[in-house]
Amino acid sequence: MGHCICTAEYPVKVSKRQIERDCSRVAEYEGDYEQKVTVRWIDTLTFKNRDEAKKYIDTHDRGWYDNLAVRFKDGRKVLWLVKYEFHT
Repeated sequence: MGHCICTAEYPVKVSKRQIERDCSRVAEYEGDYEQKVTVRWIDTLTFKNRDEAKKYIDTHDRGWYDNLAVRFKDGRKVLWLVKYEFHT
């Protein structure tokens, strides 16, 4: 059994529920039948860019399949950066 760490970007207008469903579908497709992906949403912060968002995720990841999402700006757009993990 392996371990996969993925990131995805979504416009903030996409529902959190839809994002979790999408991440769960990827995990299931790749072979993880153990659990659905649930995300810890940090929606009180919006970072200036993707690099700052990624750095925040890297430093605030609690480990052990801590799926985490933060918002960041890309020009005039605001996006979610979602980090999720699953077994393969």
